[in-house]
Amino acid sequence: MKKITLVVFTITIMACSVTKKQKQDSVVKNEGATTTTVKTESAPSTFTLAIPNSDGVYEPGDREVDALKANGTTVSIDHLNKGYQLYANTACIECHSAKNIYKIPSSEWSAILDNMAIKAKLADDQREAINLYVLSIKAAGK
Repeated sequence: MKKITLVVFTITIMACSVTKKQKQDSVVKNEGATTTTVKTESAPSTFTLAIPNSDGVYEPGDREVDALKANGTTVSIDHLNKGYQLYANTACIECHSAKNIYKIPSSEWSAILDNMAIKAKLADDQREAINLYVLSIKAAGK
């Protein structure tokens, strides 16, 4: 009986998805999310679906600034972008790929950055920019 119910449920789901005939038009990066525009033949309207990046490495926006403000830290978008550039495009990736921000607990980032800042010969303000960038991504991802 359970198998019959499961089969009927599966067929119903498949039938619904086939009748919509969705077409994926484009995928673009937009403030830390992959944005997909989908058009359906049954309706002329489109919608945008935002999916957060799974590794947490993306250019920060207002959401990340606001997340830090909610935690009591005031920072500018320019400062977060500086941290992003150092983390994702220059200093950090000279020796290794950018690490998944979500996999490392917030409590461990400071010690990791202290160690890596010495190896990468980062100035204190560069280390702090990376730290704030990482913390903003983690805060916005909650």
